[in-house]
Amino acid sequence: MRNVTADDVVAELQFGFWTSLLSNHRGSQYGRLLWVPTLHRSFPHYHGRRRDLHDNYEAMRLLRNRIMHHEPIHHRDLMATTTRSTG
Repeated sequence: MRNVTADDVVAELQFGFWTSLLSNHRGSQYGRLLWVPTLHRSFPHYHGRRRDLHDNYEAMRLLRNRIMHHEPIHHRDLMATTTRSTG
């Protein structure tokens, strides 16, 4: 059995984990303890609010789920979705 590295753990985390990590639900300690001091170091090319970043990640997650479940996406405005998701 090989040793598990931090990269191995990160690679196994689902996209929903990262989306929820960015959320700002009531009672969440992520904002004060994690994101206030590190948001702009974690996302150096992003200059918006964390709420908007979370919403963008959520839009990407939902689109990705639609595709992975073979749901039709031809009726969606994909340009608007990807523009919103990539800022």
